[in-house]
Amino acid sequence: MCSEVAGIMFTKIIHPPKEGQKTALLIRLGAWGDMIWASAVVRRMKQDGYNVTLHCADRGYTVLKHDPNIDRFVVVEDGELGQGDQLDRFWGLLGKSFDKVVNLTGSIETSLLVTPSTIDPLNGDSVYNWSRDRLHMRCNVNYMDRTMEVAGYPEDKGVNGSLFFTESEEAWAKAFKTKHPGFLIVWSLGGSAAHKAYPFAEIVANEILRLYSDVQIVTVGDELCKLLEFDEHPRVTRKAGEMGIRKSLVLTKYADLVIGPESSVINAASCFDVPKILLLSHSSVENLSKYWTNTINLSANVECYPCHKLHYTLDCPLVDKIKSPVCMGKLPPDRLLEAIETVYNGWKAKQPVGVK
Repeated sequence: MCSEVAGIMFTKIIHPPKEGQKTALLIRLGAWGDMIWASAVVRRMKQDGYNVTLHCADRGYTVLKHDPNIDRFVVVEDGELGQGDQLDRFWGLLGKSFDKVVNLTGSIETSLLVTPSTIDPLNGDSVYNWSRDRLHMRCNVNYMDRTMEVAGYPEDKGVNGSLFFTESEEAWAKAFKTKHPGFLIVWSLGGSAAHKAYPFAEIVANEILRLYSDVQIVTVGDELCKLLEFDEHPRVTRKAGEMGIRKSLVLTKYADLVIGPESSVINAASCFDVPKILLLSHSSVENLSKYWTNTINLSANVECYPCHKLHYTLDCPLVDKIKSPVCMGKLPPDRLLEAIETVYNGWKAKQPVGVK
């Protein structure tokens, strides 16, 4: 197969099908966070007795490469397979030998998070230009519920994703936690768009550090998030653009609090019972965090929230002075500060007497 189709990076077979075993192919070419939703599908396929193959991009492989529910990977570089008919032909060829094929392409993006190219099949107009209320009626559906429905499991409501790490990754995270004693906050600085960066993050962080001497913060994010890094502080570990995605994900399991906008890091935290503060922008609680545990959801009181749109350009209404989308720029810092203090006070109450 690798020699027949351009763009294939590699095929990795972990467990070949047993004689007579059913086989399933899951297609999901999304980014890091999308793969956490996909993990619930492969888990369900495995429960049904399938030998499971995941066709994903290299970023997706990075997230799920240790998932025991996946028996085979077909991995491509992002954008290497082309679009339209070329992609459909490839998927048709790839899926011929499987008993069950599930394609999650467009199951969330373009469907529940619309783009300018999302067209209403009834009248042919762009859904992107609909009113906020009309979009909300169409798109206010839980992402995981929709994912399971597309996969053929509509009865599976209320599930969350799962992440698996190696012993060495777990050991590294435990050692990091030991090296940074106290109340450890993993703070995700940004996501894939301008509306996924909170402009007052450093102000809130500095106040928390001033108020509580046992707070430690590690900042994470991609290379662009380096622009959002906090100033140097003895209890801030700045790792945006430096800590690999696997380390960022496993650290969410051991943190005392994870803070972030809609991004891969906060999606990873949804796999665990760790306290979370989610800064919502284009998604509603119904969409994203309805089934998450131990979560405080924060959103701005603005007319366009939730917009249910994928923004590829900065076409959001902005707070002029700071040039931030209103869903972030009008979320008051004191609300985030209060949420952090709520989680911190709960953690502090559980600490042994005399422990700082």
